[in-house]
Amino acid sequence: MDRRAFLAGAVGLALAPRALAKNVPLALVTADLESKLVAVELRDGRPVIEIDTDAYPRSIENVGGTAVVAHSELGLVSLVDVFVETRVLAGFGEPRYTVADLDQRHAYVTDAKRGEVVVVDVVQGRKVAGVQVGQHARHLSLAPGGRMLWVALGSKAERVAVVDVSAPARPRLVRTFAPPFLAHDSASPPTGATRG
Repeated sequence: MDRRAFLAGAVGLALAPRALAKNVPLALVTADLESKLVAVELRDGRPVIEIDTDAYPRSIENVGGTAVVAHSELGLVSLVDVFVETRVLAGFGEPRYTVADLDQRHAYVTDAKRGEVVVVDVVQGRKVAGVQVGQHARHLSLAPGGRMLWVALGSKAERVAVVDVSAPARPRLVRTFAPPFLAHDSASPPTGATRG
């Protein structure tokens, strides 16, 4: 056993209630090679607590206070309620990235291997729906208003999928299109930004 790691973990556990009691802002970060999440204080980056996960936690997104963590190599998604519990959802091919619905209950997770977007209910801890969007579904963003998802189909994507998520339990592929460049990621412009 690594004594320093054990002591650091023990100190983190001792400090966690103090950080919560003081309402200190925390951030969760993935330590993918160490199979854990680390809650750190935002003001100084000091670790507060470590949370063991399955191997290779690659991406993380906050959805209504639950951390949705993709383990791409294992085909798993962990739902981590910090200081409460961790639930693991199996049956993914290669989960990559997550975006939260405006309702803060549903998460949209891309599955690159299966070419789909999977809808996860983080409160119930289960998959509720999925929609085929095309091979290599990766980065995604929710458009202003929360009705449409934009999904890059690859890390150098020749196509982008547009998905109607106005009813989260019934996502629907609207179309795919070829941008005049290779797309990697997508994000919504600042509110009110328009082309004029």
